[in-house]
Amino acid sequence: MNIQSGLFISFFLCSFYCIAQTINQTNSKGQKTGLWEVKYPNSTINKYKGEFRDGKPVGEFIYNYESGKLKSKVNHKADGKTSYATFYYENGVKMSEGKYINQKKDSVWTYYDDRAYISFRQEFKADKKHGKKTIYFISGKISEVFTYKNDLLEGEWIRYFEDGTVMKTGYYKNNLLQGIVTHYGTNGKKEVLNNYKDGLLEGPNIFFDENGKPDTLWFEKGKELKGKFLENYKQRMKAGKNNTANNKSNAPKKSIK
Repeated sequence: MNIQSGLFISFFLCSFYCIAQTINQTNSKGQKTGLWEVKYPNSTINKYKGEFRDGKPVGEFIYNYESGKLKSKVNHKADGKTSYATFYYENGVKMSEGKYINQKKDSVWTYYDDRAYISFRQEFKADKKHGKKTIYFISGKISEVFTYKNDLLEGEWIRYFEDGTVMKTGYYKNNLLQGIVTHYGTNGKKEVLNNYKDGLLEGPNIFFDENGKPDTLWFEKGKELKGKFLENYKQRMKAGKNNTANNKSNAPKKSIK
């Protein structure tokens, strides 16, 4: 071995040793810094690989399943708070993609089934469902739209037939159906008017036959009422309305000056 070859080998080994020494390091504050490679227990497979700067991830991070297949890619932007992520099924098909702000889901996320069809899109704010959730048919047409507020169903709900006509409309409050849910036939005519209170059928529910003739069934807390139970319910409802009307009429009136 000549001197030149020996120097080259020594330089290569030293460089390799220095690089190896900089993996999985922390700074004086105990924060992760530089390149990190974390493996699954008793495995040579990387759980993730990426770079940190003062404890914060920078650039692209690669995550793997224990099988070694790609699990996700997360790209951290230079502002230190925004990231864009793509997740994959183990078969390689995209599972979901979206944006993080301060490592919390934000804005619109898109979710796919394991055949690569869009399943739904969901709006997020600070890691909570906030805004619209739109569900799709395999054809790509809209199947259903929900509204969320701080992780709870809150607001209008619409379900569609695949041709785009409305099948059902309703309203959620605090994660429960409230008020009237209207069911439509494929011809656009009303078929059922369900009345909900705290997620259960309550009061009169109207069903229309093919000629549009209505038939009313009564419910209390989700149970159908008949006979004396129905009469008792109606009497209670009537008494409640009378009490409300009396309270309004007995309320002190403001004088007009």
